[in-house]
Amino acid sequence: MRRLPGQAARLLARVAHILGTLALALAVLAGVGLAGLAWRLSQGPLELAWLAQRMEAALNAEGDARVSIRSAAIAWEGFREGVDRPLDIRLTDVVVVDPVRGQRLDLPRLDVSLSLRGLVRGQVQPRAMVIDGARLVVVRMADGSIGFQNSDAPDAVEEPGGTGVVVALIAELARPPAADSGEDVRSTRFSQLRRIRIRDAGLTVIDRPLAATWRAKLLDLDLVRAPEGGVQGRGQLALTLGGEEVALGASGTLEAGGAEMHVHASLGPVAPAALAREAALFAPLAALDAKVSGDADLDLGPQLAVRRVRVDAHVGPGTARIGASDVPFLGGDLVAEGAAGDVLLRGVSLRLPGHDADASSLLRATGAIHREGGRLRAALVLDLDRMDFADLGRVWPVGISVPARTWVTGNITAGIARDGHADLVLEANEDLSDFTLASASGTMQGDGLTVHWLRPVPPIEHGMARLDILDPDTLAVTVTAGRQAQEGAHDEGIGIRSGRMRITGLMHKDQVATIDADLAGPLA
Repeated sequence: MRRLPGQAARLLARVAHILGTLALALAVLAGVGLAGLAWRLSQGPLELAWLAQRMEAALNAEGDARVSIRSAAIAWEGFREGVDRPLDIRLTDVVVVDPVRGQRLDLPRLDVSLSLRGLVRGQVQPRAMVIDGARLVVVRMADGSIGFQNSDAPDAVEEPGGTGVVVALIAELARPPAADSGEDVRSTRFSQLRRIRIRDAGLTVIDRPLAATWRAKLLDLDLVRAPEGGVQGRGQLALTLGGEEVALGASGTLEAGGAEMHVHASLGPVAPAALAREAALFAPLAALDAKVSGDADLDLGPQLAVRRVRVDAHVGPGTARIGASDVPFLGGDLVAEGAAGDVLLRGVSLRLPGHDADASSLLRATGAIHREGGRLRAALVLDLDRMDFADLGRVWPVGISVPARTWVTGNITAGIARDGHADLVLEANEDLSDFTLASASGTMQGDGLTVHWLRPVPPIEHGMARLDILDPDTLAVTVTAGRQAQEGAHDEGIGIRSGRMRITGLMHKDQVATIDADLAGPLA
């Protein structure tokens, strides 16, 4: 029997109605399911035992390390808080054991977003990770490379592992991240990793080049991979120094390709003596009794070896132990950079106190410091704006160029020094003891001077002169005006039109003075 066109149309309409009703029912059921899932996730993570087992199996199928996961759950973090997507996988009590090296890493909580394509292939490829509450022990090797170990004891005997893993991870992050679809489907473990965040971690760094162990609370470290490759990062730490916590902020960049890494760090106020106790390299800082804060910029190589360091520091009021004296100062600033044992002083300024509040002096310095064989050699250029000679004994350390200090502070008892300039070469032990003045030259103007040039002869008063340091052993004083007082005389004494005094033997017990002068005045 042949169907009529009208009957076929009614049949198609009925089928379409049934399919539409079924689709609507499926949509309603899916909506109810999603709503139920959303409600369930709003109450907290949804634990999935099979997911933990599946991830363990996938991870243990690759490499020698063994991984155990106590639990796995799906957690809704929202579009703002999720590490990569609103839905994260939350793993708890993750333990990674390397039986070859005897290494163990415990991660109390790990939120991770995984590659969907990788999951289909049975691979675990993280796209983003947030690690909470970990305890990390990092070892910086003699060549600057980074590894890990279990114990943070100074005498731990095991060799650190993971150096190759760190280098491989840095090399991978320097490349553009792979896509979850499309042409670039690299299948290495971290090829799709876009973000790593570590929060509330305990960090111990065993720094073998510095023979030091640093401890800090890693409050937050956030590393974000750029689309073109490379990483931008920022972090906040609470560094433990001398029993107190010091704030340390840092930001950094791993350049695309991985050839260079740049780190900028800011250190809160800290007592240098606390830093000196942590590493022998910083032992000279024990001489500084003042609070120091500042910024540092580091350039690192692909193995994390330090290539260059630049420091911009500010020092508050305090004292510095130099020679046998505690030299007071009101504050100062330092800009320096260095690499491989050499330090270039771009600029140092130090405000020195006077006998009253209006008599402070500004000392500026530039130069270079070389460290070799446990000794320091510094070539310095010093400039002093002004100083009252009455204050010179407070800021010229005892034990530094003893004969010159003894003569100048003992015989120039009044007057103002201006426009001082000196070129010095100093040598000392690393703890700043056993100072030696290897080379010295310089000049200084003075006015209103009182100079005892040959005791018990009465001094020259109201003098104007120029002081020249010819070498560590020789000093010359050129007088352009002044008056030689006469004991018991009631007139103004002998006028000094010009004169020159040359003193030799400053580095020896006895000195010799040669004096030439143009005088005018009565002889009796």
